[in-house]
Amino acid sequence: MTPPNLSLAAQETTGSLLPSLGLLPAVIIAAAVGAPAVAQDAEGTVVLDTIVIERQTGTQASTDYRVTEGSSPKLTAPLVDTPKTISVVTQRQMEERNATSVLEVLRTTPGITLGSGEGGTPMGDRPFVRGYQAATDIMVDGIRNLGRTTQEAFATESVEIAKGPGGAYSGRGATGGSINLVSKQAREGETFHEFSGLVGNASQKRLTYDGNVDLGDGLAARLNLMWQDSDVPGRDVLQDDRKGIAAALSKSFGASKLSLNLYHSKTDATPDLGVPMANTDARGNPDYRPELNGGVRFGSGTKSDPWLPIELAGKDAFYGLYDMSGPGAGSTRGRSMAIDNVTDLVGERGDSETWKVEEGKVREFAVALGFDDPRCLDLEAARAAGLDGLLAPPTFAMASTFWMRGTAPLRKAEFDRKRVLHGEQEFVCHKPLVSGMVLEGVPEIVDVRQKEGKRGGMMTFVTTEIVWREKDSGDPVVSTSSTILETAPAK
Repeated sequence: MTPPNLSLAAQETTGSLLPSLGLLPAVIIAAAVGAPAVAQDAEGTVVLDTIVIERQTGTQASTDYRVTEGSSPKLTAPLVDTPKTISVVTQRQMEERNATSVLEVLRTTPGITLGSGEGGTPMGDRPFVRGYQAATDIMVDGIRNLGRTTQEAFATESVEIAKGPGGAYSGRGATGGSINLVSKQAREGETFHEFSGLVGNASQKRLTYDGNVDLGDGLAARLNLMWQDSDVPGRDVLQDDRKGIAAALSKSFGASKLSLNLYHSKTDATPDLGVPMANTDARGNPDYRPELNGGVRFGSGTKSDPWLPIELAGKDAFYGLYDMSGPGAGSTRGRSMAIDNVTDLVGERGDSETWKVEEGKVREFAVALGFDDPRCLDLEAARAAGLDGLLAPPTFAMASTFWMRGTAPLRKAEFDRKRVLHGEQEFVCHKPLVSGMVLEGVPEIVDVRQKEGKRGGMMTFVTTEIVWREKDSGDPVVSTSSTILETAPAK
């Protein structure tokens, strides 16, 4: 930059303008700008300090509260100039919040709410951005992560939340927005080793390591380690143990860079489905399975039996699926069922169940499957065909599982649920299944068998059958048969 050359005449002119109030602010600003002057020669040449402006290249998210540019090359302009609402939670913010998972980061971010698996969705992080589910709109370094997982934060540099439709930025599906997890990358020109430890309530213990080494010649390596042994505050029967490793290696080739990343994380935790709000079933039975609530009743919500405070919920009770808390859950880990222990289950029956075939559900099921048969969609067309209600598609009998509230016979099978798969489903229609029917049936185990797996060990197959009969006449309408299998334990 060429320094300004102010002539003596110019200085005299400037001096003559000082009494002018209209130019006083300009003179003050000029004086402030000229403050760094360090020398002035005899000719009146003013020499200013050199001002160097550098662009931050990757460390901003780890040291600052504010990030000016996004990590994606699709964001070609600074965030302030990008016509989109983008929030960035930096590593420094995550450390000061003591956020150990991405879920904890999102929990304190405006515009995001969290789900817990409503509607039968898989367990894992389920954020809603501006009211739209974004569980499948989570990116890792710009690559969509379709798996439903619980994301750790020990190897995350920053979390970028883009709100609003983002087809150009994140592709199809991002209606409410998308979430991008920026991984910690190897940095050139830096060498550091950071250890951290955490001790908290609920027996929480956590250790992390973050190290980076500049190997020279444009080569850098980074390693992140994490170990956690913890229970869950306020929940005596839950655990949240984790361990993970993330390694990164980068090599610069002029303006280009090649990066190699390895990430492995394992969580051994009990999925907590919340606490009960009532202990009534679909039929209004106020004493339905009180063992689910630790033996405590919370009322049925009527005037004579009002709701009781949720604080009465026992901390030592697991409020999950009943089958998960039944005999053998947690005591059969790594153990396969022995055939001589389960053959006695053949003929084991559950409680009698009642299933009402609803017209609206039949129509919705047919539309979901793409059925265009008017007997499945239009009541008048069904009656014209001699039916008393809408004709249900053959596989509609799966809906009966949502009406089953009794004790299933499979509860007595000591499954290792980590190795249980759904093997086969069969439907046999004895007469047309139509809306308006009220059916009754009793689940029964009809077959138990074993076979050797391809990788060794024995697989166990258990088949349960239920014949749904009309409540009034007792005539069979549809039979459902389901086979589940327990795979052989890993060697």
